[in-house]
Amino acid sequence: MITKLEWDSNFFGYNIASLSEIDAKSLDLLDSYIQKNKIDFVQTLCKIDDVSVINSLEEWGFHFADIKITCKMNIEKLTLNSEANLDFATNGDESSIYSLASRSFIYSRYYGHDSIFKESKVNEMFGIWAIKSINGEFDDFCIKVTDRNDTIGFITAKIKTCKVAAIGILAVDEKYRSKGVGAILLQSLFGYLKHKDVLEVEVSTQGRNIIAQNFYAKHGFKVKYMESWYYYNVNTNK
Repeated sequence: MITKLEWDSNFFGYNIASLSEIDAKSLDLLDSYIQKNKIDFVQTLCKIDDVSVINSLEEWGFHFADIKITCKMNIEKLTLNSEANLDFATNGDESSIYSLASRSFIYSRYYGHDSIFKESKVNEMFGIWAIKSINGEFDDFCIKVTDRNDTIGFITAKIKTCKVAAIGILAVDEKYRSKGVGAILLQSLFGYLKHKDVLEVEVSTQGRNIIAQNFYAKHGFKVKYMESWYYYNVNTNK
């Protein structure tokens, strides 16, 4: 199945599509879809060990971009730190949350593909993601940690089902890293989700983001599955 990503296309200024259910039929239809819809860029995810699909994508002209690592943690019997306070970000925090988000995600899969994803636009996208989550749009909520009224970290999340939630983005101000702020954010999130009877929390990060992988492993997350991001830039493959 091939789908144009309307929000992404409007935001980045290029026609971006997503390819799912990768098989011979969808690849056969891809070229006509690109021409009909004037697509500039196609992205797709596949299982990291699906050699047949990977070979087909590479033969078609797709190139490997990054690894997506999805981890999970069961919080049903988790003992929480009683000192972790729940502090939801509000509209009054938008400026500080946007500023922190727009400079924190240098290991994103979007970086390094400037022909489509300009660095300034990627930074802006994460800022928008964070402040929209304050209002329950991209994610359901945003929890913050402050020091002397300054926002020094935040985490967003979405409750996907009655028992499963997913972390969206987490950021800690550079000056406060390795000081337990990330742990406080997780404790606050887990406490809120347990109150909502959520049993499992998922999070996805990129293969290049070793810091995030180690952080989540330290706090009890286990790898659930791994996928490969593949990109096709129409203009460079003409």
